[in-house]
Amino acid sequence: MRPHPETEKKVFFIRHGETDSNKLSVVMGSVDESLNEKGREQISQLRSVLNAIAPKSVVVSPKKRCMESAEILLEDKDIQPVVVSELQSRARGSWEGKSWREIEDIRKENNLSLRDVPDDAEQWDDFMQRVCSGIDVALEQDTPTVIIGHTSTGYALCHYFNLPSTQLPAGKVFCFSRNGIQTLPP
Repeated sequence: MRPHPETEKKVFFIRHGETDSNKLSVVMGSVDESLNEKGREQISQLRSVLNAIAPKSVVVSPKKRCMESAEILLEDKDIQPVVVSELQSRARGSWEGKSWREIEDIRKENNLSLRDVPDDAEQWDDFMQRVCSGIDVALEQDTPTVIIGHTSTGYALCHYFNLPSTQLPAGKVFCFSRNGIQTLPP
């Protein structure tokens, strides 16, 4: 289900903090990795923004990097995160563990588009359908709702709200609605 054009629903999004693979520009996909020190600091700095939002619900991908981000953000809150497996990052198959530079070389050599992935990876349409069903679950929660997810979750949110795709970095809070994406001040 997608929001009706008249719907005023909105959701807040936080990309998990940095991991060592993020720092090295390595594709993680389904790899389960913890936050590094910088990632923990990035998320800690968002606690004041979270306090201003005063969420009633926090929906999170089950990956360690997202669960750890939720733990840090909810440390002094009486909120139990709702774990939604559909919000997991896009599985990249044999590309996982490779640098983005290596993947760019593979794409150029094989004339592949940005949406093309190896046969053993999750295909774009399947990924979008899966994550959008997770967004449906998030929007059924008490509001305001915060989703803690991955870069690919941000792309899916853009698709869900029929907005142009944009990369959403760690260390910021974004508000998605049918009217656009708003970056909240730290």
